[in-house]
Amino acid sequence: MNALRLAQSHGLSLAAGIALLAATAPAFAQTEVLKEEDTKTKALTKTSTTVPDGWKVSAKLGLSANLMTTNANAAAAGAGQEGVSFQFGIVLGADANLKMGQHGWDNKLSVQQGQTKTPNIASFVKSVDNLELISTYFYRFQNPEWLGPFARARLQTQLFKGYLVRETDVTVVRGAEEEKRPAQSKIPLTSSFEPLVLRQSAGMFARPWQRDDVKLDAKVGLGVQEILVRDGYVVQKVEDDVITLKQLESSVNAGAELELNLEGVLVKDLLTWKAGANFFLPIITNAEVDGKKANGFDYLNTDIQAGLSLKVVKGLSVDYQLLLRKVPLIVDGFQVQHGLVFSAGFDIL
Repeated sequence: MNALRLAQSHGLSLAAGIALLAATAPAFAQTEVLKEEDTKTKALTKTSTTVPDGWKVSAKLGLSANLMTTNANAAAAGAGQEGVSFQFGIVLGADANLKMGQHGWDNKLSVQQGQTKTPNIASFVKSVDNLELISTYFYRFQNPEWLGPFARARLQTQLFKGYLVRETDVTVVRGAEEEKRPAQSKIPLTSSFEPLVLRQSAGMFARPWQRDDVKLDAKVGLGVQEILVRDGYVVQKVEDDVITLKQLESSVNAGAELELNLEGVLVKDLLTWKAGANFFLPIITNAEVDGKKANGFDYLNTDIQAGLSLKVVKGLSVDYQLLLRKVPLIVDGFQVQHGLVFSAGFDIL
């Protein structure tokens, strides 16, 4: 109507006014449709162009504790050892990420520590000890911007000495030596920062889903992994009261790497989940087992992590955590750690 009045006020004919109105109407309609589509697109996904350049730094500290008492009747029914069990732990996570145009540099630090006291062991025993540092450089293509090359360095180890505690007297076999160890004593296995697993890899990454409710990050490439040890041992087998230890050996391996990471939101600001898997297949190695090169699928390195987090109130959550790790040149079997953790955490950066 505004276009029609404008035409009439300038002395244009009625036909010219109608033509002008017809010409402008589709333009207004097309603009409204495009705005609606843009709004839907922005609501479904966040691309790298929506993230401003510069550093983004964050750090979080979490404390967890669990206290449980088992009476004689529960113990008789097979529910556990009679007495009081206590567990406490610390979780530290920090991120420092840099974005400069199509370039990105992500750095992640994760520290997990846990101590457990059970009725059958007199002292606290280390139950969780994990330090992991990952630094990744990546370059996003202009089209598609969720795809590009990456290069990454990764470190994984433990902070404190590793040991074994038994509730009965045992005989420990280290190579040709045998040693009697009394009950409740700490049997030394590894030193601090041993074994130290380093990995450098490069390849292609893909982040096709970066929505608010679900995110996917995939990487595939080639890498080199070094396992560095000093004079550490791991448990090879346990038969009755005899524990046989195996000495660790340093090695260098080159091969293929595949990683998948998913995280999402089930209920906004309440329930979140995450799952990830990393596989490293050694193809070239200097390690030998029984006189044969330790490569191929029998020596596939596997790291699987998953979690479910329920936020009770700000700073307080209930989390289920699962870790499955297999490094055949260290322990020929899956290392499994999982449990329900009540944690209180707060942001320190």
